Amino acid sequence: MRRPIAIAAALAALAAAPAAPAASGGLSYQGWTSQGEQIGFRVTKQGASRMRFTVITKCSNGDTVSFALKALDTRADPVRRGRFTAVLDSAGAPKATVKGKLGPYFTGRGTITASGKGRGPNGEHLGTCRTERPVRWTAGP
Repeated sequence: MRRPIAIAAALAALAAAPAAPAASGGLSYQGWTSQGEQIGFRVTKQGASRMRFTVITKCSNGDTVSFALKALDTRADPVRRGRFTAVLDSAGAPKATVKGKLGPYFTGRGTITASGKGRGPNGEHLGTCRTERPVRWTAGP
């Protein structure tokens, strides 16, 4: 007797759940980092793509420099079990790794770490630039 009730309850819960982003053609996420900078990306059934954000780094020459990074590839980074990792490697900017987790109600959160050689706006070498600690971010549709 309990089995049909449990199945009916599970079906009702699935019907009440919001539609997945993949079913609706994808969602654009917008948010902020712990450094007060914007972050944005798109999530479709193929994964997370169109990543763009600004990160503030400390360079070995003593300068504090902000780098605007944007994904140049068209390939999406897969989302598995609600988690993804994207690596952005732009010329003149340190390599940045974005780790994210997509939660209930389409919320997203994660961290950004950046490290590598950087160049200033006039092409000058800044040495090795890196985030002092992982930069936290949150975003939503």
